[in-house]
Amino acid sequence: MHHLSKTMCALALCAFILPSQAADPEVQLLVRHKGITVDTKNLDQELELLSSKEREKVLADANDLQATVTGLYFRKRMSQLAESQGLLADAKVNAALQQAREATLAKIVTDRYLADIDYPDFEEEARSYYQENIEEFTPPERIRAAHIFLQAPKAADKERRRGEAEKILKQLRKGANFSELAKEHSEDSSKHMGGDLGYFTRERMAPEFNAVAFSMQEKGAVSDVVETRFGLHIVKLLDREEPDPKPFDAVAGQIKERLKSEYRYENFSAWLKQQAPPDVVRVPDARLKALQSELAQRYGVDLPETEVSADEASATIDPSDAARP
Repeated sequence: MHHLSKTMCALALCAFILPSQAADPEVQLLVRHKGITVDTKNLDQELELLSSKEREKVLADANDLQATVTGLYFRKRMSQLAESQGLLADAKVNAALQQAREATLAKIVTDRYLADIDYPDFEEEARSYYQENIEEFTPPERIRAAHIFLQAPKAADKERRRGEAEKILKQLRKGANFSELAKEHSEDSSKHMGGDLGYFTRERMAPEFNAVAFSMQEKGAVSDVVETRFGLHIVKLLDREEPDPKPFDAVAGQIKERLKSEYRYENFSAWLKQQAPPDVVRVPDARLKALQSELAQRYGVDLPETEVSADEASATIDPSDAARP
């Protein structure tokens, strides 16, 4: 929970912290100031409106708990001031209150519907998904390779140094030790390990390097000179891993959660279409354009020259927006 401003906190500190004076012995009075009271019942109601995670955070920190009490008092006090200033007679204020009421009720009714959905166990569906998408649960291919690297970031550098790289390659073809030549000639930190780059996936190296390195099948194979944006490489394949898929039991929970989410979305979407059919909120195109022009003139808004037709736009309700005003 966000802490309130120093002004708000100072306001709370000016309040009287009193022992229980409420009629209900279970309810303890916490604050009384300018005709405003905050008691433990109010605090309970505030905590009930939080998610379990937010509630846990508030209760774990006395400062957060104090900020909640302060926020309660501040909200009540500002509401009291608004009423004393006659703001309830203001049409815009009442429109805002009505909007807030409708949005709150919309959120509550949709949240309760979602909470009451009866889910299957998804065991059979999860196994089918696993079999049909086995590659999704298979770790990416990894190889272990070494290289001899000559820096040549520009095309002119590559042309100038290619002869040097070809000379090193010729020595390798004649049986020279790759590790020793890497220590002697390579121009990056891997030279200290004889050019060994360790195990890596395709995402780690430059595309041109990967194309050659991952195409090599036989351990100990040495490539021709490879060009990348960094320079010139001679690659040696040291090892190749063929990873096995993760077992079903290790990913079953993950798959079921995905299936549950899809089931919830489809179920909720069908319910929304039944409760608020998209076609009933669609305004005929001609009427919408006339309304748009009228409202733009009233509010001083300059309309663009072309507008997307209402018939071209989707009028379906997104479940994530169902509770928004």
